[in-house]
Amino acid sequence: MSVIPYPHIEPKGGGVWVTTELMSNTGQFASVLTGAIQTVQRLGSRWSFTVNYTDLSADDAARITQFLAACDGMANRFYLPVWGYTLRGAWPGSELFSNGSFASGTTSWTVDADGTLSAPDLVGRLTHDVGGAQSSIGQSVTIAQGVPYALRSIIHDGRDSAGLNLGVFVDGGDVSFSNYSTTARGLVASSLVGDTAGANSQFPLVFPTTGAFRAGDYAECSLASFARCALVDNGPNALIYSDQIDNAAWTKTRATITANSDVAPDGTTTADTLAEDGTATQTHHAQQAVTIDAAVDTDISFSCFIKADNRTWAELMLIEGTGSTTAQAFFNLSAGTVGSVGTGANWADTRAFIADAGNGWYYCTLVARKTNAATALTGRILAAEADADAIFSGLTQDSILLWRATLAEGSGVPTRPVQTVATADSDGTAQTGGALHVKGLPVSTDALLVAGDWVQIGDQLSRVRAPLNSDASGLGHLQVDPWVRVSPADSAPVFITNPVGKFLLDSSSISFQTKAGCLTDVSFTCMEDVAV
Repeated sequence: MSVIPYPHIEPKGGGVWVTTELMSNTGQFASVLTGAIQTVQRLGSRWSFTVNYTDLSADDAARITQFLAACDGMANRFYLPVWGYTLRGAWPGSELFSNGSFASGTTSWTVDADGTLSAPDLVGRLTHDVGGAQSSIGQSVTIAQGVPYALRSIIHDGRDSAGLNLGVFVDGGDVSFSNYSTTARGLVASSLVGDTAGANSQFPLVFPTTGAFRAGDYAECSLASFARCALVDNGPNALIYSDQIDNAAWTKTRATITANSDVAPDGTTTADTLAEDGTATQTHHAQQAVTIDAAVDTDISFSCFIKADNRTWAELMLIEGTGSTTAQAFFNLSAGTVGSVGTGANWADTRAFIADAGNGWYYCTLVARKTNAATALTGRILAAEADADAIFSGLTQDSILLWRATLAEGSGVPTRPVQTVATADSDGTAQTGGALHVKGLPVSTDALLVAGDWVQIGDQLSRVRAPLNSDASGLGHLQVDPWVRVSPADSAPVFITNPVGKFLLDSSSISFQTKAGCLTDVSFTCMEDVAV
């Protein structure tokens, strides 16, 4: 099985149309005792598209004939966009690549000095000019700080590229990511959270220097897309005893914790009180140390529900263990606003969020990128006297309330709060079924997506069932049909702009109608490739 280029003949009216069908994977049976009808819904419902062409030109006829021949009956797979679709919701993202399907040849694309780009028959072809050197194609686009973006590319082997590294390269400013491998064929995707606003180049096809490429070797790209996306939020939490700040896993410094002293945001009496001692001109805090990956440029999200008691300010701080440098943010628990935000050495892209959780509670989040290779990290929660003032003479009657601290590695945006006890959950919980928790949304926005809008999750196409709203942290709950069949990884992209799905023909034979030597009419039906 291989992935072939999708047909570059898009329905545009006037004799071309698409019929969409949902093939539901359900079963029904009648009770032998009562006669009641029972219905069982199973994962695996899929879309079926019937594409009808009439009066094709000679060029288009040749392309569609070749495409159907390359399908090899039901053996191979291909990606199809949702033709004729217009987004109904308020999602602000749009396609940032120009000429992503190479319908206008090589227009808008740049190629480095060691490669040549051509676009024979509407497919981008990158040819190696110098043996062993890297070559790539790309476009420069403008991104915003703190916003998730995803690059998708459909890559195909050409001359002598099979088995060698190919892939994509995503540039977020100060931090970049590559996705190169010997298996990076078909739909290859990579995402990041932009850390520097401005123009950055994105590369949907790269020959890296690792490989025995010769002059004249080439690979092809039949579709490239770069746009804002949402991210899957599986709810990882590297902390333990998230709701029990009194536990010994939390170190208390010039402060005491009273457990289960107040009503938490979920209505249970499980919130803890952090009370200052009387030490003068010092901090008053609780903290927990964790071990994280050694990778440079690791994003960290640190959150906690906090409520004012006698103190109306709090601070969240991240401390890396090698240089003991910090990123921090202050929160006004009376006004529900973010105060001062600070970035020390070995940290970058520090941001803060505060979301109203009701009854005086706020979900406070500090996000920062650790730029050194430290593996030890500490999350600290401090009482504060005022904005930018966490060093003061404590008063034993003054305190703040805490609940459900969450620290997630690898997330450049706030994550949802998740309870842990004796064991951390660094990967989060798998999500399948009719809804996904998502993050990285435009903050405090209703109806980002509405019923009938399409999204792409992995290789799967789904339609939105109910409005997608976001809170002040950019968190949301995405309801879809058909259900999500394979759980995506935490922080995997959810594609909203130009979604595509993975399909195969549903018949081993296709008939053509020709007239005067030209193909005039053709119709084929394809169904989504279901992995489970």
